[in-house]
Amino acid sequence: TTETTTESTTESTTESTTEATAETAGPALWESRDPDHYVIMGYNILTTTKLDITWVARATKKDRGEMLKDMLMDYMPDSIGLCEVTETWMTWLQEHLPDFPLYSMAGTTSTSGLTLNASSGEYNPILYRNDKYTVVEEGGYWYSETPNEPSKYGAITSEDGTVEYAGMYFARVYSYVVLADIHTGEVAYIHMNTHLDHQSDSRVDLICAQQLKADADLLQEKYNRPVLM
Repeated sequence: TTETTTESTTESTTESTTEATAETAGPALWESRDPDHYVIMGYNILTTTKLDITWVARATKKDRGEMLKDMLMDYMPDSIGLCEVTETWMTWLQEHLPDFPLYSMAGTTSTSGLTLNASSGEYNPILYRNDKYTVVEEGGYWYSETPNEPSKYGAITSEDGTVEYAGMYFARVYSYVVLADIHTGEVAYIHMNTHLDHQSDSRVDLICAQQLKADADLLQEKYNRPVLM
């Protein structure tokens, strides 16, 4: 979890938030925070190919969906980036978003207008507080030399064709959303969300990271607001 505080946040606000106890956790706690204090989260939701949503944790006696709801209510993040969101998870999110009406979903469509998911079928959506923000822009790309269409970086080879660096196993994506204050209309920040391939060589990972940073820099330059991940 990453919390980013703008320069206008006062020391007293930080202290009052730190002193809050578990008894005051939830909406009451987070609604009392400074309006310039953002809570940004990232969460690997875990693919349903390994564990079904209906799996019940022994400690909490709740299934994975119920635990996600509890986490959102406990922390009330301004926005949260999810990864390993399979079609099963996506269907669940779409059906259950009314259960936590303060949140809407962005980052499921590419900048070119295509469904934005990896070749493994996983999405990188971003949930954001719809009572605080409106979407100015959203989109995303594939890690590739052709980022506007489903594709990926292949292996890096030498002149004689020898593979020097293994390419990506799955095509991977990154999403973003530009959020503006619902009352003033001023852009607050840009949230980017991604999940890098775990089977490609570190050199290919670096190329992906450079692509991500280049687009982050463009968004920061366009809106003159921080890009958070």
